Amino acid sequence: MLLLLKEHTKEYIRENSENLSIGTTLIDPQDIGIDISGYKIGIRKSTDGTIDAMITGNASNDLQAGKIAS
Repeated sequence: MLLLLKEHTKEYIRENSENLSIGTTLIDPQDIGIDISGYKIGIRKSTDGTIDAMITGNASNDLQAGKIAS
């Protein structure tokens, strides 16, 4: 499941890198075309154009986050 989110997030970033605002954007998997609940995707664009993304679980007992794209 995380691999699916990773690949779709990379594709989303490739397609939208120019339109992403500087700062952090928080999206749901549904926003990138995946019908999975329980996760959030954070995409951060720096002023130098660097884009990083992280995925994290919504559940309070799942506090681990994994870097998935940059």
